[in-house]
Amino acid sequence: MVRGIPWDQLPNRYEAKKVVVKKVEEADAEPHKFDFAKDSVEVARRAAFGAITGSITGACFGLVEVLRDPGAMSGKKATGTKKVLRFTYLFAGFFGTYHAARKVLQMAVPQDKLTNIVTAATLTISPLLAVGSLRPLIPYSVMLVAIDAFNELSSD
Repeated sequence: MVRGIPWDQLPNRYEAKKVVVKKVEEADAEPHKFDFAKDSVEVARRAAFGAITGSITGACFGLVEVLRDPGAMSGKKATGTKKVLRFTYLFAGFFGTYHAARKVLQMAVPQDKLTNIVTAATLTISPLLAVGSLRPLIPYSVMLVAIDAFNELSSD
């Protein structure tokens, strides 16, 4: 008995329902009507979320890098602090930009979620390829995007 209801009288939430499959063109038939005030706030919220999540990831990654480097661990706190802050800023900037790009693409060019994620990831990871000192961050950036993509695609 659950909350005074017998087991055989509980409602069945998992009944077989007929699934209606829509094409992408049918689902997003109406173009987005832009309202600069609301849209800019929404993009800023997504960018802030990405920056906060990325900064936590970057700080953890920076701490691991400091622990790996004996020079940063030997007495000079400034060296270790600079390294942690560098990774914190880089990951915060990357993931904040990724989330902002994903939201802008979602509003400007309505597509399915996977196409939107891949496009935003390509736009934000490609600058990391261009700068040689940022190339070691690419695997971690791809993993951040993969975790976000898994979360986004499994939420349906």
